[in-house]
This record gives sequence, C-alpha cells and structure tokens, in this order.
Amino acid sequence: MLKNIKNKLNLRYEPMSLKSKTLAENCAAHCIKTHMLILGENDRFWVVCPSDFSRLLKAGYEAA
Repeated sequence: MLKNIKNKLNLRYEPMSLKSKTLAENCAAHCIKTHMLILGENDRFWVVCPSDFSRLLKAGYEAA
C-alpha cells in the first residue's frame, strides 16, 4: 500500500508506517536526518522526510 502512495504522489522515499504516535515520534527522533509525522491512512502515523512531508500536505494529508 505505501509503495503505491510513494509512486502515486511522487514521494522520494516510502513512508514508515507506525501504529501509535509515540512510536512514530520515537522513530523520527532517532533518525539521523530530520523526519516529520503525517497522519496517514487507517489511523496510522507515517514518518517521512521534509520534502515528502510538504508533498503529502499539498495532497491533503494532515500533520500529526
């Protein structure tokens, strides 16, 4: 599913999908480069790079 979203929205990387916001925040905090959170589909939180974050916001997704 995330591979389809990556291709459809022309994202740089495939989002990391996590079940809880706490896990997603922890994952983003431990990434080497800056990552941000998006409220994805099916009540999942996506950890994405800044360029993908802006593309997802323009596509109608919400920041978490």
